[in-house]
Amino acid sequence: MALFQNNVFEDERVELGINLNELLVKRAAATFFFKVVGAKGRYEGIEDGDLLIVDRSVSPSVGKIVVGAIQGELIVKKLVGDEGEFQVWGVVTCVIHPV
Repeated sequence: MALFQNNVFEDERVELGINLNELLVKRAAATFFFKVVGAKGRYEGIEDGDLLIVDRSVSPSVGKIVVGAIQGELIVKKLVGDEGEFQVWGVVTCVIHPV
């Protein structure tokens, strides 16, 4: 699979810069980055050490992965309906993890 295609001679060097904010952040003022710490195993493709991009301007809805608070602790979960005391803080829009 080709990620970038360029027509440069083999002996030339090209430096490509990628601005992740331009690619992954829709609303900068409402977007935050969270590092997952203490996750045991994998949850919805999210693992310990992953970086989450969370947008507070996105409306939470059933099936979305969100960051929220319960009893003063921030957690990541998939919304499934009535969440009781769980207070949604923002919707996860992207997960970045090392390979």
